[in-house]
Amino acid sequence: MTARYPSKIDWWLGAFLGLLLLVAVAMPVFLLVTIGTRQIWASLLGSVFVIFILAGLVWPMAYELREDELFIRAGRLLRFRIPYAILETAELTSNPLSSPALSLKRIMIHYRKPKGGLTFVMISPEDRLAFLADLARRTGRHRVEG
Repeated sequence: MTARYPSKIDWWLGAFLGLLLLVAVAMPVFLLVTIGTRQIWASLLGSVFVIFILAGLVWPMAYELREDELFIRAGRLLRFRIPYAILETAELTSNPLSSPALSLKRIMIHYRKPKGGLTFVMISPEDRLAFLADLARRTGRHRVEG
């Protein structure tokens, strides 16, 4: 059975993304009302770009623990699949590096690449401890410490 964990959203990041969306929608409308249709094309293009980025790479952000893999969804465009067989460790972190996470309260997942090298991805489920316990139960070879 699949368990779905939505991303936690830090208030400051949620406020920033909301303001960005508001400006992207309001700016072309403001320009249309004040100066007419001829000069708003650049603003419309910028608005479409912002909305595309938010819809394509940010919303929805969620993590699924499936039968044999961790599935990460970052917007409508990005998907990551990490089979439990290649998962090495998972630990709590506040690392600010770019990742499919909308909070700095994160989990760093270390896993093996196809050629054997170690890499990682960071995620930010709303309930990190429940996620880790569920992940440990599903992999069968990991445990939650602490």
